[in-house]
Amino acid sequence: MNSLLICWNVRGLGKPEKARAVSSVLKSSRAKIAFLQESKISQLTPSLLKRMKGSYFSDCVFSPSVGASGGLIFLLNRQFFKVRISTISGRWIGLVGQFERSQSECLLINLYAPNDLASRKMMFEKISELIEKAKVPIMTEEISTVLETKKKDWVWWRTKKR
Repeated sequence: MNSLLICWNVRGLGKPEKARAVSSVLKSSRAKIAFLQESKISQLTPSLLKRMKGSYFSDCVFSPSVGASGGLIFLLNRQFFKVRISTISGRWIGLVGQFERSQSECLLINLYAPNDLASRKMMFEKISELIEKAKVPIMTEEISTVLETKKKDWVWWRTKKR
């Protein structure tokens, strides 16, 4: 399967067998960009980074988990998307950059929204500040995670069905 991007709530990468499974799906997808949520890891070790990146991703932006929840990983192929500005803010990562075949920039956002509404509102206020500052089109994953209480892993579902 050839995918430009994959969005996946991996529900933890602490166990080696889970990391192998995620790495295998990333490799077979041939994605150029991967939005991974809920890594549940506070530190990205060199061995886990190497496993996740494989030979197909050149760059990684990481936001650690807080306790046993959260944790974001953004994997990118720099020949496909060149990052100019990166913002890491706990529950979200924003990357301003340019796709290889485009002359215009966009903002990629990988997020894992908090459950409580006050924290969610605060997160979106910070993201809005970046959007105002960047003044570029936005591309994000799974906004339904924020707007609804149930989570939808639509990319993973589509991957399993093919």
